[in-house]
Amino acid sequence: MSIFRPPEQILKGARVALILGPGNLNIDYAMALVRGPERALLELGAIVDTFNLSFFKEEILDFTRKSIPFLPQNSKVLQNMLKFLSSPPPGGWEFVLTHLYDHYLTEPIREALRKSTKRLISYPLNLLDQPHYFKLCFELFDEIWCAEEEALSSLRKQLQPTKILRYVPLESDPFIFRRLGEPEKPKVIFAGSNYGRRSLLLDRIEEVLPLTVTGVNHSPLYTLRMIARDIVRENHWPSIGAVKRRIRRSMRAIVPPPGDEAFAWLASEHGVSIGINDTVDELTKKTVYKVRLREYDCAMCGLCHVARRLPELERHFVPGEEMLLYNDEDEAIEWMRKIAKGAVDWRRIGRNARARAESDHTWTRRFHEVFREEK
Repeated sequence: MSIFRPPEQILKGARVALILGPGNLNIDYAMALVRGPERALLELGAIVDTFNLSFFKEEILDFTRKSIPFLPQNSKVLQNMLKFLSSPPPGGWEFVLTHLYDHYLTEPIREALRKSTKRLISYPLNLLDQPHYFKLCFELFDEIWCAEEEALSSLRKQLQPTKILRYVPLESDPFIFRRLGEPEKPKVIFAGSNYGRRSLLLDRIEEVLPLTVTGVNHSPLYTLRMIARDIVRENHWPSIGAVKRRIRRSMRAIVPPPGDEAFAWLASEHGVSIGINDTVDELTKKTVYKVRLREYDCAMCGLCHVARRLPELERHFVPGEEMLLYNDEDEAIEWMRKIAKGAVDWRRIGRNARARAESDHTWTRRFHEVFREEK
């Protein structure tokens, strides 16, 4: 393996704290977003203390259903976070790196954060669609790491001049996400939520290649609701064949979604993945497009990944050689047809994707670049 190894332990001996949770708390064992950054800091020589939010998933998921500004002070997650922050090493942590929404930042938590560390770094991962959840973060934290390129301009306008803003794209973990093999024939895997027009694109893909879906809202009942919504709101009447395909797809859907290691096994059984990059700004209700963590995970697993053409992906992967990019749904379907006909060497693209990801797109590589800039 040619996984990136740092030329120097740029954080050697530094005591740092990591407060993170999985990318999706609904998915058991989706721990790469904790273990990947943790491993990177360790490989850079840091001594890492980790507070893992996944241990409080039931309480956090229950809270997200309520419209109150802060988690209750007597909640287990806040009580244990306070204990964690109240026991820093002598002299405090060099920095605390965290992805915390404002509703965690009660006054006792804010005070404990200030006292326990020399530098507070916030790494919010969804500023494009949920910017209103990070106003307190922007006030409290010394440094903001932005993972979404399109959010940078508006973020610069919001932050005080004394704040440090860095563009730090997402990466993947080469040990959790592995290339375990490839199928004899290509099949497509879609890992993501089902909403908006996504099911229409998935219908078209399934006309060309076998398709497996996993994620939220792929159940048979929700699928029937989506069909009714398309008819009533969109005035779109799907064909009988499309309805049958959707229902069969929902019956085969992998629900609940698999954890990270299980996703790597699914990747080896499919060979091709589709990235659907739209999301909705919760304030403006406008559709925005963002690079998702799964783009890097799919590449690391050695999948021939088909994703929307976004500047970040064009820079980080060679289009046509390491990833297939599309401008619209028709172009995405055309890529699927070429794969089905054998006009695209999807195996070679998957191997190239893994090689590029393990060389250039690991958390260790990204963090090394960030901390090297500071010296």
